[in-house]
Amino acid sequence: MTNRLPFITALNASSTGWGFFLCAQKSVRSSRTGEVSVSLTLQDRTGLVRGRIFNDVERYQGEFEAGEFVKAQGHAELHHGSLQLVVEQIRRVNPAQDAAAGFREEDCVPSAERPVAEMWDELQRLIEAMQNAHLRALLQRVMTEREVALQTWPAAQVVHHAYRGGFLEHILSVSHAALALARHYGADSDVVLAGAVLHD
Repeated sequence: MTNRLPFITALNASSTGWGFFLCAQKSVRSSRTGEVSVSLTLQDRTGLVRGRIFNDVERYQGEFEAGEFVKAQGHAELHHGSLQLVVEQIRRVNPAQDAAAGFREEDCVPSAERPVAEMWDELQRLIEAMQNAHLRALLQRVMTEREVALQTWPAAQVVHHAYRGGFLEHILSVSHAALALARHYGADSDVVLAGAVLHD
């Protein structure tokens, strides 16, 4: 069994092995000599790398699509001064099967540095500490109904917290800032927290 590749930002020209990625882009290319290859942009939480499939192009062309998670095996090399991953084998990820090998979606897309579960627990503790039962029930209902979105969505596409878990990180950051201001000004912290959690 081959080694697991490091995250993209740690790849070097001697890296070889397999890894899990998001296929951000996929296209078929023809060289000047007529040789066909598949050009890829592979992504993990640390960055992007160009990937190329030169062998079994017809077979691998239909194995997966852009926007899907893939398991790829290959080696990194320098090509015109830039690092690329020459892909020898690639397939669509099977989440149930590949979880045992370490597949996690959050490792394949830019993600919050803090674990989502930790931030989620912290926000739940803030809500559970609320004195106003009606506001607490409202926020708990929102948290239950929107759990997946709150844990996975970015806060924005570009401007701030533009990564997986960014929305939750943003809500938590705004909540802490708002509660600090509520304490300073003697405002109703339950109303302020509700506004912070629901502001977006």
